[in-house]
Amino acid sequence: MKKILQIFLTSILTVGFAVSSVLALDLGRDITIFDGISSTQNWYGINEDQEVEPGCVADQVWDLEGFYLNDSILTMVGGFDFEKGVKGEPSGDLFIDINGDARYGAVADTGSQIVNGYQDIMDNFGYEYAIHFNFTENTYDLFGLTSASTVSVYYDQNEASNPLSYADGGQTLNGGIFSYYTGLDDSEVGWLQGGTHNAISLDLLSINQDFDLEKFTAHYTMYCGNDNLMGSPVPEPASMILFGTGLMGLAALTRRKFYF
Repeated sequence: MKKILQIFLTSILTVGFAVSSVLALDLGRDITIFDGISSTQNWYGINEDQEVEPGCVADQVWDLEGFYLNDSILTMVGGFDFEKGVKGEPSGDLFIDINGDARYGAVADTGSQIVNGYQDIMDNFGYEYAIHFNFTENTYDLFGLTSASTVSVYYDQNEASNPLSYADGGQTLNGGIFSYYTGLDDSEVGWLQGGTHNAISLDLLSINQDFDLEKFTAHYTMYCGNDNLMGSPVPEPASMILFGTGLMGLAALTRRKFYF
């Protein structure tokens, strides 16, 4: 049975989201950036739908599928259960870059001793905001990132999906509300594949009224980094960066295995 967790984002959305049918969910335009990491074998393809990171479990429940933008409403769609997580792996945080310098990939050696596994490092990866979702109240905490901020990352396996989540050192800003949809079928998410999907929608103008809706980059991964999702209304510059780092990550990932 489909469940829609209703939160009114703005007065514009009030009428649309008040309708009980999930067909009221208008994704808008697809702004997903292909991350440049893929395999042509089995479940993988040269896109984000029906793809997880190479060496990882190829299953719909791990699949992050797309970012969409409808006016100021950003929607993230995936087979992954954003609310409950999968096999003990919870949602990561949503990162937003507004000045075009976001990056992802292998963690730079900061001079400290590096060990495999999860660590917090002082590196904002070029993002200005981190959003942590509270599914109990359908609200989010908003943090402004600085050069002194720390984020949680994963060394060795799945570095290409970093950063995973906000850790500390940022400025606590006014948060906001979001809508969460679950149990969506393919027809309700623009015919993405997989049979069942989940989606998070939030109003970017609730982050900042001066938000440039044509110039930002969004990044999300679940905490294990089993899949990575990037989005931007202007993907050309970002995709070049991602493609380069993606090739480097692919060379490294061919020597790695990730088990869940």
